[in-house]
Amino acid sequence: MELDLINFNQFQEKLELGLKHLEKEDFLKRLLKKDFTLWKDQDQEITNRLGWMESPLSMQGFLADYKQEGRELEAEGIKHVVLLGMGGSSLAPKTINDLLSSPGRRQFTMLDSTCPEEILKVARMTDRQAGETMFIVSSKSGTTTETLCFLNFFYARQKKILGRKAGHYFVAITDPGTPLEKIARSLEFRKIIPGFPEVGGRFSALSPFGLFPAGLLGLDLEKFLTPAVKSCLNLKNGSYQHPGLRLGLALGKLAVEGYNKLTLFLPTEWKSFGRWLEQLIAESTGKEGRGIVPVVESMPISTGNYSQDRVFVLYSPGEMVDVFQTERLQRISRSHPLIHITGQSEELAEHFYAATCG
Repeated sequence: MELDLINFNQFQEKLELGLKHLEKEDFLKRLLKKDFTLWKDQDQEITNRLGWMESPLSMQGFLADYKQEGRELEAEGIKHVVLLGMGGSSLAPKTINDLLSSPGRRQFTMLDSTCPEEILKVARMTDRQAGETMFIVSSKSGTTTETLCFLNFFYARQKKILGRKAGHYFVAITDPGTPLEKIARSLEFRKIIPGFPEVGGRFSALSPFGLFPAGLLGLDLEKFLTPAVKSCLNLKNGSYQHPGLRLGLALGKLAVEGYNKLTLFLPTEWKSFGRWLEQLIAESTGKEGRGIVPVVESMPISTGNYSQDRVFVLYSPGEMVDVFQTERLQRISRSHPLIHITGQSEELAEHFYAATCG
């Protein structure tokens, strides 16, 4: 993964001063120690939400079990995995599936919509595939209203078809001690996968919420996670050139200067990653009236249609180049700051990690 800042000449001095300030404040060392005073003088709860920094390392001991579960589903003839969830903890597994699925892998459906038509579509499909479908009920708090409604609805339908065996086809991913965990035990779910309480939902892509579903789909989890492990170790080694830190510094400084409309351009196949980025940015900023507004677009329009409060981020993984898009972005980069991020889909875990850092 590489990051290139284009048309940043007018901000270069501010970025250099910002970097010197981070170094003077010993930012990275304090971040790794989970020092909440980097954000607020009195909010120690922040410390309990910074576990995402070690997620790539913390997850390594669970990968073999997740892969074994995937092999057991194969032996039982499970052909379909349905994820019932809402928000960031559900968007990550969909992104992983969309970008890294291959022919012959288990079918995957993510339901995070309360639209009746969408729910009925999934219900009819899973009714036909009862006994061949595994449901994952995903909620960190275990109290998410929409997710619990999905559980009640789909469990009732499966029980009508499968009887007392219905629970065998359900798995819960939730933090320890939640109401969902209690429900899962009472309904005799096949598995209860504990989340990491110190990792927030929108930061949970590289935690059980993202990797357990990926394991059920047959993904090579060690290979997938390796780029994020390297990125994590790079951060722990104290590198202020870490892509996540550079990205966060650039976006923060631009937002202060009034460039707070973050416009993302991604290839069509990376659409679900754009949705994940959108919720990450929107949920993580703006809590106190100051924030960055994420805007996901598929194609840049003419320069005159953009106001001066825009900063653009272009993701261009792979070798393919859209000449039409490139030509328009070249025009935009003459009048607006542009962050160009390159990398391969095989480096998706590093993209997750760097974006979370930023």
